[in-house]
Amino acid sequence: MSTPRRPDTPTFFTDRDLGRLAFPDGLRAAGLTVVTIFEHYGVEESQTVVDDVWLPEAARRGWPVLCCDSKHRKRRRPAERAALLDSGVREFVLNGNVPAAENVARVLQNLPAIVAACRRPGPFVFRVHPSRIERLGLDR
Repeated sequence: MSTPRRPDTPTFFTDRDLGRLAFPDGLRAAGLTVVTIFEHYGVEESQTVVDDVWLPEAARRGWPVLCCDSKHRKRRRPAERAALLDSGVREFVLNGNVPAAENVARVLQNLPAIVAACRRPGPFVFRVHPSRIERLGLDR
C-alpha cells in the first residue's frame, strides 16, 4: 500500500548527487512528489547536463531543488551562481556524506520549515540540518 501524496507540498527536483533510487524513493514513500534529474533528462543526458541549464528549468517549473553540494559550489562558480540568482531557484542543500536514509529523515524532520520557505520567492539557498534549516547568504 502506498502512502497518499501530501497535497500541501510542492513537487521537488533532485540533482544527480542524491542518487536515482534510495533518496527519491524514500521521499515518495512519505507521500512527497519528486522528479529526479534522471527522470527529467534521461539517465544518459542527466550525467552531462550542467547546473546552469537544469537550475533555471527547475525554477521555471516551480520545483524547489534538493541537492547535495557540500562546498556550495553553485554560490561561487560564475555561471552556476548567475543561473541560481537569475532563475529565482529555491534550493535546499543536503549532506553528501550521510546515507540516503539520513537525508530523507532530515527532509521529513524539517518539512514544515521547508514548505514554509517554498511559499516565498527565490532565489534562496538553505542548508538542511538534522533538526533545522539555515538560510545561506547569496550576496548579490
